Amino acid sequence: MEPEAYRLRPLEDNDVPALARIFTEQLPEQSMTAEEYRYILTSLRAPPQITYEVVAEAPETREVVAVAELRTRSSAFDPRRFWAGILVDPAHEGRGLGRRLAEHLIAEARSRDALCLVTDVRADRPRHVRFFERSGFVERRRTWQSRLDVSRPTPGAVSDRTEALRSEGIECTTLAELGSDRPEVRERLYQLHAAASADVPRMGTYTPEAREDFFQWTFASPGFLPEAYFLAVRDDTYVGLSNLESTRGEPGVLMQVFTGTRPEWRGRGIATELKRRGIEYARTHGYREIRTHNDTTNAPIWAINRHLGFAKHLEFVVGDLSLGPRPPGT
Repeated sequence: MEPEAYRLRPLEDNDVPALARIFTEQLPEQSMTAEEYRYILTSLRAPPQITYEVVAEAPETREVVAVAELRTRSSAFDPRRFWAGILVDPAHEGRGLGRRLAEHLIAEARSRDALCLVTDVRADRPRHVRFFERSGFVERRRTWQSRLDVSRPTPGAVSDRTEALRSEGIECTTLAELGSDRPEVRERLYQLHAAASADVPRMGTYTPEAREDFFQWTFASPGFLPEAYFLAVRDDTYVGLSNLESTRGEPGVLMQVFTGTRPEWRGRGIATELKRRGIEYARTHGYREIRTHNDTTNAPIWAINRHLGFAKHLEFVVGDLSLGPRPPGT
């Protein structure tokens, strides 16, 4: 089948179940339900973010078999830098559809005067890596999913630091205990997240996430677990956080979403203590595994995770494509 035979059209809401299926087939290690996919779409589309989304239909069946998208990133907002993503149903790979979608996205990005595209591909899929390289992307770093089997003892010596932190005036608690529906709690949490996120490695310049975007990502998530959202608090200041979310596609798995500490409070073992509490939560509530994501440019968090027993599982190549000035005559 020629790639031109596939019909491209804008993504519609009733495409979500098909796209969740394709995502799960390409990334079974990160399986996603339609509800979770729809939540992510809604969050990524929140203003002022810029998005462009198209799907490809098979000519005979009109079945959705691929999706291509451009998005700005809320934590590094730049209207001329886009994250580019393409997912093709495995049954339709090798037919030139991915190449057609890549060319379509590059043309769309150029029409918006974009200077750069960023994407990632699975490191264990040689065809995907070759496509990444042939399309002109240059590797900049690696990310990976890491996993912890919570049924196994923690390999490192990780002691309970509750009393040590308390001696410094720091109490460890949860969002459930503080009241996740209280406006003052939400505001303090937002301020902590913004401060702790500022120096997280990223491609692009940091821009604080809009307050309403953060509230949407946090409190509207299908996997939100206020009792597994661990916080370190000094008086009325929140100084550290580490939160877990459930996964609908794999009920026995928790995702470690974010761990961070205010810069001035680092070096006290706060992040390790909050992560330790997350592991205990998983064990006592019958979960089998915690998954998270790490980055070659964030050595401190990876060091903590390795000490706790996390192991690298699924690696991605992350790179960018410089578009430069728009070609003459376009």
